[in-house]
Formats: sequence, structure tokens, C-alpha cells
Amino acid sequence: MFAAVATCAVFSFLGFPDWAPLHLYLGDGGYPAAAALRLAAASTDRDAMAFGAAGLVAGFLRCQRQGEPVPSPADCAECDYRYLIVYRLGGTCPLRISAWGRELEGPGWKRRCGPMPMEAFLRRFHPCRPLKKPIPQEAWSA
Repeated sequence: MFAAVATCAVFSFLGFPDWAPLHLYLGDGGYPAAAALRLAAASTDRDAMAFGAAGLVAGFLRCQRQGEPVPSPADCAECDYRYLIVYRLGGTCPLRISAWGRELEGPGWKRRCGPMPMEAFLRRFHPCRPLKKPIPQEAWSA
């Protein structure tokens, strides 16, 4: 029998209307496929959808009640992943995400993806979404 390995992550939301910057720590399920599941659930939360872009943050908080707000991602030194979700009204890509993973050797972070449109992140990492293009083999190491 194998033991489950917790992968903690911090999700940062910046630029969302009516929201101050929010950094939320989650103690497990931080790997990219789980992050995609969490973000997809938040984006389809029926109660939050009525609030436009700000609804993504509200939906995430509603769907991830176990999350703990933290003052800064730097306060989460033990995290395995970090996600930065940015909303920029009027930008060429108004909702985008970047992801970093902790390097195995040393205290640094390695960019895993992004910045990229949220929908592209969901297509790439969500385990149940159909992909428009096959993912290149080298991307599986991300």
C-alpha cells in the first residue's frame, strides 16, 4: 500500500474587481491537475457566476473552504506549488494564470507554466476536459 503525499499550494488572486489581493494556502491537492479541478469548480459555481470576474474569487472561496488566507506567498515556504491568477480588465488576456513548482534541489522555484489564459491552463491540466490539440510529450514533465 502506498501513502498519499500531500502537495500544498498557495493560490494568489490579483486585480479582481472589489477584491484586495488574496493569497490562499491549501494543505493538499496542489499539483496542477488538482489546481485545474479546483479552478474549474470555482469558475462554474452557480452562486458566484453572477458576479463576473469577481465571481471566480468568490467561487474559489466557496468551493475551497479549507483554504487559509496568508499575508503573502512568501509566508508559505513549505508549499510545493504556487499559482498566480491575475485579472486585467481590457487586457489581451484578461484572465491568466502562472504556476511555479518547488525545485527538488534547493530553495528555489521553477516556472511550470504561464502566464497563459485560464482556459488554456484548464485544457492542459484538467483531467476530464477534452483537449483541442495534443499535449507535446515534453509538457508531461511540467
